Amino acid sequence: MTGATYFIADIYRIKRDDGSEFLYSKGRVYAFHSLGDPVTHSISKPEIWSKINFNYRAEFNDKTKQLEKLLQGPSGVEEVYTMPFNKVNLKSLDDQRQNDLINFTVKDEQTGKAFQVKDVNSLKNIRAVSKAV
Repeated sequence: MTGATYFIADIYRIKRDDGSEFLYSKGRVYAFHSLGDPVTHSISKPEIWSKINFNYRAEFNDKTKQLEKLLQGPSGVEEVYTMPFNKVNLKSLDDQRQNDLINFTVKDEQTGKAFQVKDVNSLKNIRAVSKAV
């Protein structure tokens, strides 16, 4: 694909259990393939990646006379958020919006509650969005 552009339709602000706050988005990538035809792909949460955690156990190696860490296998997956919530990052996402109307949702990880901020027109009222939750 060439000339790819990411347009955001939804912005999410999440408050984590530890009190930290992050942003993530959902949208679409518009591009053209090598023959010039348009291509569209949905993109969900590009600001988040999955970290795989592993279990290890210590075992004494008779040959080296040292303890060695031996991999036991995967122990779980955690989501890693890469975009902290602040005005600069919020504006960065807003600048990529698909049109003047954008969905903005605030989520609280601890309570599980989520609510949509109403009447957000290109996030012009950034103070209200910053104080939500």
